[in-house]
Amino acid sequence: LILSSGLEFTLTFLTHNRFGFTRMDQGKMFAVLGVIMTLVQGGYIRRAMIGREIAIAKRSICVLIVGFVVIGFATESWMLYAGLVPFAYAAASVVPCLTSAVSNYGGISEKGRVMGTLRSLGALARATGPCFASVLYWLMGSKFAYVLGGLLLLLPLKVLKILEKVLAKHAKSS
Repeated sequence: LILSSGLEFTLTFLTHNRFGFTRMDQGKMFAVLGVIMTLVQGGYIRRAMIGREIAIAKRSICVLIVGFVVIGFATESWMLYAGLVPFAYAAASVVPCLTSAVSNYGGISEKGRVMGTLRSLGALARATGPCFASVLYWLMGSKFAYVLGGLLLLLPLKVLKILEKVLAKHAKSS
């Protein structure tokens, strides 16, 4: 979440600097993102994730990596939008899937603490991500920031793969 919220924050810089987007153009871009995210989350993820939360989150992170790299290398508006579509898909699916997966952990008396910890970490990521990404964007450039953001997403992907194996072992032993 720290990476996606951070790089989402820098989209306005990128679109203005690289493509000359006005505030109206940026508003249209965010409207398109919102529509895609609404359709994905409400029309697909809500139904598809039941019992497949980790698998869908992993796939969504892979899609997000592609989106970040495409955005990083985009030189024309159509290329930007080609990267924004996978970004919107992932933004609409990763957090709901992880929230649903985490809600299955802990006993009844621990659910509040578990979910509260997740929400707190999410808020921290949304607060620090834009600062981190902005510094990276302005010091190293947009291409570097987006490509590095995509590459760094390999870390949570690896964590989810390990978690999936641990859960599979736990399910077999139960």
